[in-house]
Amino acid sequence: RFGFQLFQKIYQPDKNLFVSPLSISTALAMTMNGAVGTTQQEIAQTLAFPSRDLELVNADFANLQKSLQVISPQVKLQIANSLWGREDIEFQPAFLQTNSDYFNATLRQLNFTDPQAAATINWWVSDNTNGKIKKIVDQVGAHTILFLINAIYFKGDWATQFKEKSTREIPFKVTPTKTVKAPMMYQKGNFGFYQDADVQV
Repeated sequence: RFGFQLFQKIYQPDKNLFVSPLSISTALAMTMNGAVGTTQQEIAQTLAFPSRDLELVNADFANLQKSLQVISPQVKLQIANSLWGREDIEFQPAFLQTNSDYFNATLRQLNFTDPQAAATINWWVSDNTNGKIKKIVDQVGAHTILFLINAIYFKGDWATQFKEKSTREIPFKVTPTKTVKAPMMYQKGNFGFYQDADVQV
């Protein structure tokens, strides 16, 4: 539900959109472990978690990340989490332990007044996205206490690839009343199918 709500909020007509709801929800779930009261409840509500049980939410995220670790020569998926804290701040041990246990995120403490602090964080992001994201932090502000970062890298081939020569022009509805001709990939085969009152997949 969160993923669909996110796309509705950030969608812009005629613009390509590339975003990972998993990355955003993982970072917010990690943040939720450092929140209490109303803030914690609002994060859970935003993420549309069916349970407010933090232990269960954390376990579900840990299991989800494990289940996504596909061992295949055609697929590379890397999920990495990290915490970057100001070196003169003492963080709650329970917060650090939970993010380590469930999200494999360890705290690295930096001197945030050092001009190289941003470069250190950016190097980690670049390394964990195979160079696809080279810069996430421009500078570290004097009042910054913590960076909580999730990085996802994915590269994979279709299990059943479309043949380019099978692409054909097919009418495509862009609105309920307007149809355009669009090149559509095509293949014939047996595939899993799901439908309910709202959707067919």
